[in-house]
Amino acid sequence: QLYLLENGSSTLWSYDYASGRAESLTPGAEATRFRSSLGSRFVLCGRHLLVTGTPNQGAHSPWIFDLNAHTWSRLPDAPCAILSSAVATDEESICI
Repeated sequence: QLYLLENGSSTLWSYDYASGRAESLTPGAEATRFRSSLGSRFVLCGRHLLVTGTPNQGAHSPWIFDLNAHTWSRLPDAPCAILSSAVATDEESICI
């Protein structure tokens, strides 16, 4: 399974290697919650995907995608910009 975040939107795609099929996981308004960029960081944590480094004030605003519910949630703003690409994760936590 491969997950792709479309540049310039919050559209998330799932690509299945075995079948060669791709499908959008972000219906309706979920595709426009924020605007990703080439500098956005994206990490899998259990059944969630975390995105940091979105443009403008997004450097402080992480977003998390629930792979079961197919919804984005904005997490509380970080006290300073999240500029690191170094990430450690397990089923319950993420360290950036």
